[in-house]
Amino acid sequence: MSDKDKLAQLHLGLVHACCKRFSGKGIEYEELYAAGCLGLTKAINNFDDSRGLQFSTYAFPVIMGEIKRLFRDGGSVRVSRSLRELSLKINRLNNENELKNGTEMTVSQLSKILNVSPEEVAEAMNSARPALSLTADYDEDGNPQTDVPTPDIQDEISERLSLEAAINALP
Repeated sequence: MSDKDKLAQLHLGLVHACCKRFSGKGIEYEELYAAGCLGLTKAINNFDDSRGLQFSTYAFPVIMGEIKRLFRDGGSVRVSRSLRELSLKINRLNNENELKNGTEMTVSQLSKILNVSPEEVAEAMNSARPALSLTADYDEDGNPQTDVPTPDIQDEISERLSLEAAINALP
């Protein structure tokens, strides 16, 4: 085992301690830990023994910086600038069309106006949607539970049955 590997093994507890500070703040612990390990790796690669500092004194702010960057950048999913700009153009066009005609534009209409492929329009529209948490709820032991919300279709079924009965009652 190399010196760098030993240093990493000795300081994984520091990574956990840094991650615990941000636990429950909107980013999963595994992502925090991955960012913290990246910070530890950067600290190991850039540490200068000749400065007279303890490694942990140097590593702590580097690890914290990587974890804070994760929050600043909005988590692990990053949307490119061009995709964000396209999404803003789509929203502007849809808002204008909704004011004029009362409806949003179709993907094919948007792709023609913006001179991009329908796939790019769909990707831009989806990139603007909030991420869906697969671990939104926790059980009584504090373990994350997979919770994928599904739309409640009972109201829709009831409305369709009522509409069908009303249509059948027409002369």
